[in-house]
Amino acid sequence: MRGVPGNRHPYREQWFCGCEYFQHELPCDPQSLAHWRKRLGPEGVEKLLAATIQARLESGAVRPTSLERISVDTTV
Repeated sequence: MRGVPGNRHPYREQWFCGCEYFQHELPCDPQSLAHWRKRLGPEGVEKLLAATIQARLESGAVRPTSLERISVDTTV
């Protein structure tokens, strides 16, 4: 994870993402992520967001009243 701009706390970030041990290399190739996002397209992103919200509502992780405004951060 060295050399990643803005990645000042790689240990904490990997722990937060569920890694059981520290990895020195990137978890995936950034170019493959960009390719995947392009293939998914805007409609695919909307479907993915809708499925995520529905799963959270069904599990009770969020309440409908907390969904007035949604912020999505795709930087990992």
